Amino acid sequence: MGVDFINGSGVSYFSKVETLLDRAVALGYSVPNSTILAELSNFYEDTDDVLSLLDIAYMGGNGGSQAFSFLNIINPSLYEIDAPAGITYGTTGWLPNGTTQYLSTNWNPATNGVNYTLNAASRGAWVRVLPATVLVIDGTITTGSRNTMRSQSSSTLQKINQGSGALAGALDFTGTDYVAINRSDANAIQGYKALVKTETTAAAISVISEEQTIFKNGTAFGDPRLLFYFCGGSLTEVQHNKLRNNLFTYFTNIGAL
Repeated sequence: MGVDFINGSGVSYFSKVETLLDRAVALGYSVPNSTILAELSNFYEDTDDVLSLLDIAYMGGNGGSQAFSFLNIINPSLYEIDAPAGITYGTTGWLPNGTTQYLSTNWNPATNGVNYTLNAASRGAWVRVLPATVLVIDGTITTGSRNTMRSQSSSTLQKINQGSGALAGALDFTGTDYVAINRSDANAIQGYKALVKTETTAAAISVISEEQTIFKNGTAFGDPRLLFYFCGGSLTEVQHNKLRNNLFTYFTNIGAL
């Protein structure tokens, strides 16, 4: 648990929110208003034990500027997002065009992963609005058959550290809400859609050495609207549910849902 202290405005926020704000101010980014920052502080404090298991996480719904939403809330000094082809941003998250636009995390799980490892890894997102045409949620920048989630039910297109091989059973990430893919050991994989867990298997092959991207998987692009995205270590069902529920509370309280 972090320690609260007083920032320059005289308002007390959870210490990790202060770190995020310090980074944003240093870069000249517009920040959310004090009401939203108070809700973000509550989210950080209530979810700190889960966030500590992640390597990268980004809040697409935060009431601040697009630049502020691109900061990695786990460590704001590392792996800031950029959008090479531009993207639409608003209070309900990021929205790409489905053909050329994506978010570059500048994070490679093979070389930058700390909590994210071959046999213990997770990735997830909050889908705010269903894709109009293209289903890609995330992927890798070059190879289309690796580390991807799509807004559909599939055994071949949901992947985590498994090479090009398929899952033993489909994971269904259709609809809106929290979605996540989790690897808890060399074979066991769990999919989460809101508070529903599905278990399946696929042998761990390797951690691909490519940048992880949002809305892009190789040459395929997607256009769901996302409020949140993360990569990190394996989380338990309790931890996934806690992250989902605390995100729901935060997004509801700031008017993003």
